[in-house]
Amino acid sequence: MISSLGYTPVLGLPAVLWIGLVGMLCFLSAATIQFCNLYTKIRIPVKWHARLAISGLIIMLIHAALAIAIYL
Repeated sequence: MISSLGYTPVLGLPAVLWIGLVGMLCFLSAATIQFCNLYTKIRIPVKWHARLAISGLIIMLIHAALAIAIYL
């Protein structure tokens, strides 16, 4: 059941790939916020850094569960 969900095509590619890309974008956005706050004049509230990091972690856990379920 879950393994078929991971292989579901979305725009021609498996859903597990798209979920992984969204998680990676969340982590990169969180890192960019921290970089901007430390090294540039752009100031973004730290709460957004935390929100993106937590949502990225949740998305990547879903991604990992789907990826592992494909091979079980």
